[in-house]
Amino acid sequence: ICGLMHIDKVNTAKDQEFNALVDFLFEPAPPLARRLLDRRPFKSFEHLIDVAEEEINAMSIEDKLVVIGAHPQIGASNLSAQSRVEQGLEQDPQVLERLRILNKQYLDKFGFIFVEFVNGRSKSEMIPVIEARLLNTKAQELETGLKAMILIARDRLRK
Repeated sequence: ICGLMHIDKVNTAKDQEFNALVDFLFEPAPPLARRLLDRRPFKSFEHLIDVAEEEINAMSIEDKLVVIGAHPQIGASNLSAQSRVEQGLEQDPQVLERLRILNKQYLDKFGFIFVEFVNGRSKSEMIPVIEARLLNTKAQELETGLKAMILIARDRLRK
């Protein structure tokens, strides 16, 4: 979508079209979309993502939780088209069940979903990542997950 749209069009897009772009880069995250809409114009898509990072860092904990909650869980079945491609097609039932269990443990412990920049790694490679991150604090995980969202958006922009 970004490759088909010039930044000037983003800067003048109606709210709904602008929100669709933000959804593509970050998944549907209304608090972020509202803030970015107010921060236009952007010099480039990279600038838009830089501003998104600033805005995320300035958000209340409640808004940060809404933003991080926009991303689907690793191994979930209800993925956006981009997440489906990013997470790969691995469907090993044992891997998916282990991810389901770990995702639940993570959600139960931290109160939000696990977000990681998969970057071509398989679902089975995510298992030790989640296991290690379960040892972190809630504050560490919220920061790590939000940073991962920025990395994901930058990667989506390159594609």
